[in-house]
Amino acid sequence: MTSKKAFIEKQIQSIMIYYWIQLTITFITSFYFSKKVPIITTITKKRRVTIFDCEAFKYMSNTRYISYMDFIRFELTFKSNLY
Repeated sequence: MTSKKAFIEKQIQSIMIYYWIQLTITFITSFYFSKKVPIITTITKKRRVTIFDCEAFKYMSNTRYISYMDFIRFELTFKSNLY
Protein backbone atom coordinates (compact mmCIF):
# COMPACT_ATOMS: atom_id res chain seq x y z
CA MET A 1 0.00 0.00 0.00
CA THR A 2 2.84 2.38 0.77
CA SER A 3 4.49 1.88 -2.60
CA LYS A 4 1.19 2.66 -4.35
CA LYS A 5 0.84 5.88 -2.36
CA ALA A 6 4.43 6.87 -3.12
CA PHE A 7 3.84 6.16 -6.82
CA ILE A 8 0.74 8.37 -6.87
CA GLU A 9 2.57 11.19 -5.07
CA LYS A 10 5.43 10.97 -7.57
CA GLN A 11 2.96 11.17 -10.47
CA ILE A 12 1.28 14.23 -8.97
CA GLN A 13 4.66 15.93 -8.50
CA SER A 14 5.66 15.27 -12.10
CA ILE A 15 2.34 16.69 -13.33
CA MET A 16 2.80 19.82 -11.23
CA ILE A 17 6.34 20.31 -12.54
CA TYR A 18 5.00 20.05 -16.07
CA TYR A 19 2.27 22.59 -15.20
CA TRP A 20 4.77 25.15 -13.85
CA ILE A 21 7.08 24.68 -16.84
CA GLN A 22 4.18 25.31 -19.21
CA LEU A 23 3.09 28.35 -17.19
CA THR A 24 6.62 29.77 -17.32
CA ILE A 25 6.77 29.25 -21.08
CA THR A 26 3.37 30.93 -21.43
CA PHE A 27 4.57 33.90 -19.38
CA ILE A 28 7.78 34.37 -21.33
CA THR A 29 6.22 34.03 -24.78
CA SER A 30 3.14 36.12 -24.11
CA PHE A 31 4.72 38.87 -22.01
CA TYR A 32 7.94 39.38 -23.93
CA PHE A 33 7.28 38.20 -27.49
CA SER A 34 3.65 39.19 -28.13
CA LYS A 35 1.98 42.52 -28.58
CA LYS A 36 -0.45 43.85 -25.98
CA VAL A 37 -4.14 43.16 -26.59
CA PRO A 38 -7.36 44.53 -25.06
CA ILE A 39 -8.86 42.54 -22.23
CA ILE A 40 -12.01 41.72 -24.22
CA THR A 41 -10.03 39.96 -26.95
CA THR A 42 -10.82 36.36 -27.78
CA ILE A 43 -7.75 34.15 -27.81
CA THR A 44 -7.72 30.79 -29.57
CA LYS A 45 -4.86 28.38 -29.31
CA LYS A 46 -4.07 25.06 -30.95
CA ARG A 47 -2.21 22.63 -28.74
CA ARG A 48 -0.98 19.11 -29.33
CA VAL A 49 -1.60 16.36 -26.84
CA THR A 50 1.70 15.27 -25.34
CA ILE A 51 2.68 12.16 -23.45
CA PHE A 52 2.10 13.90 -20.12
CA ASP A 53 -1.49 14.77 -21.04
CA CYS A 54 -2.61 11.17 -21.50
CA GLU A 55 -3.96 8.96 -18.76
CA ALA A 56 -3.20 5.27 -18.25
CA PHE A 57 -5.56 4.22 -21.05
CA LYS A 58 -3.88 6.56 -23.58
CA TYR A 59 -6.64 9.15 -23.84
CA MET A 60 -6.83 12.76 -22.75
CA SER A 61 -9.22 13.09 -19.84
CA ASN A 62 -11.36 16.09 -18.98
CA THR A 63 -9.07 17.09 -16.12
CA ARG A 64 -6.43 18.31 -18.58
CA TYR A 65 -8.87 20.80 -20.13
CA ILE A 66 -8.92 22.70 -16.83
CA SER A 67 -5.15 23.15 -17.07
CA TYR A 68 -5.44 24.38 -20.63
CA MET A 69 -8.10 26.89 -19.59
CA ASP A 70 -5.67 28.12 -16.92
CA PHE A 71 -2.93 28.58 -19.51
CA ILE A 72 -5.22 30.61 -21.78
CA ARG A 73 -6.46 32.71 -18.86
CA PHE A 74 -2.90 33.49 -17.78
CA GLU A 75 -1.89 34.20 -21.36
CA LEU A 76 -4.66 36.75 -21.70
CA THR A 77 -3.63 38.31 -18.40
CA PHE A 78 0.02 38.55 -19.48
CA LYS A 79 -0.84 39.97 -22.91
CA SER A 80 -3.29 42.57 -21.63
CA ASN A 81 -2.65 45.62 -19.50
CA LEU A 82 -3.69 43.82 -16.35
CA TYR A 83 -0.18 42.57 -15.72
